[in-house]
Amino acid sequence: MKIVIKGTVRKFCPYKDEEDIGTVELTFNITEGDAPELHELATKLAKLSEWAVSHENFTRSLFHTWEEVGLVQAETTWTTAGLDVIVTAGESDSVLC
Repeated sequence: MKIVIKGTVRKFCPYKDEEDIGTVELTFNITEGDAPELHELATKLAKLSEWAVSHENFTRSLFHTWEEVGLVQAETTWTTAGLDVIVTAGESDSVLC
């Protein structure tokens, strides 16, 4: 079963004193049981958002947090310095995480 969970995320920029606001899309391939419970997932997302981190490391952390429970791809989208940035970690990566 494929399950996609989307939402808004906030984190702190490690390069400039500002908050980054973006979107996250987590794609799970669940072979047994259910996807992670949504309230627990939201709590873990909030904890990841408490520290200054690059877009790449934030996305990589998302992937590794839920990889064991069937996450196959984590994608985040940000607008920073007037540029749209999409970061993907997981099965469609051309580079290992």
